[in-house]
Amino acid sequence: MNYNEAIKYLYNGLHYQPESIDTALQIANSYHELGNLYLENGITKKGIESYKKSIKLYAGCHEKTQKENYLEIILTNLQEIEKRLSKIDTKSKN
Repeated sequence: MNYNEAIKYLYNGLHYQPESIDTALQIANSYHELGNLYLENGITKKGIESYKKSIKLYAGCHEKTQKENYLEIILTNLQEIEKRLSKIDTKSKN
């Protein structure tokens, strides 16, 4: 199973439990990892697209919870994405 297929199944689960922070975080984490893989393989455009989807989901999770463990995961992952994005050559056309 690839990341895109796994994400599809997670979205399906989120459809039936829209308040599930755990599922939404799994989707965000999957897009985060997918972004990492794309960037490591020089596919900048798809990496950035995956990060954007991940950031959107993290932001949605942040709005729905005040639990310390969730907030820590969200903050840590957003900081990592920010760090990786800051290293990207914005003139890259991949």
